[in-house]
Amino acid sequence: MAEQPLSTATVKTFASRFIERQFVAATHMLTDDGRATIVEECPEFLPSDGMDATDVLESYWWGLHAQYGTPTSIGNITEQDGGISVTFTFENVTETVIDDLGAWITETSIR
Repeated sequence: MAEQPLSTATVKTFASRFIERQFVAATHMLTDDGRATIVEECPEFLPSDGMDATDVLESYWWGLHAQYGTPTSIGNITEQDGGISVTFTFENVTETVIDDLGAWITETSIR
């Protein structure tokens, strides 16, 4: 089955679970391939050895928290050239923190 583009609702659900620290619930949205992709595409600044997708999401959240403070809301969800970016509002800054979410999650990677 060909991958389908993500719907804004799916992205918002995933992003909401992420900023609300519901890492297990966010990970449960993914198929096995989706979870493997998160670990494989783990940002270079995270030590991914021995981590599963839930660990990667949690470590990513804590890294963002250390830089920007607590995320307070989801801002823009944008599509460009087949990729998806999510902008979060933090205590003192608005930052696009998940670029190309489509590399991590697609409609076909949702249970």
